[in-house]
Amino acid sequence: MKCAPEKFSQRRRERKEKVVRSICNTAVYFQTVLCIQSVLRLSDGQPVQNIRIAVRSLIVMNKRAENTDIIRLVMSGKKSES
Repeated sequence: MKCAPEKFSQRRRERKEKVVRSICNTAVYFQTVLCIQSVLRLSDGQPVQNIRIAVRSLIVMNKRAENTDIIRLVMSGKKSES
């Protein structure tokens, strides 16, 4: 039994949107990680307070909730090291 063509194209479009969303989320994740890494690299040898200020400004710049979670996760690991 075959699907109606309009239903098939709608499913294909939804699948495509899901893939694009996934790629975008992955790109945002890596962009955030790269930002954090560069902030930490710039802050090496400076007081932890400066790192926190830099990360706070990153959180303000990043309005997306998952990025904020990534930043917090990285910072919680960084704080436990120092």
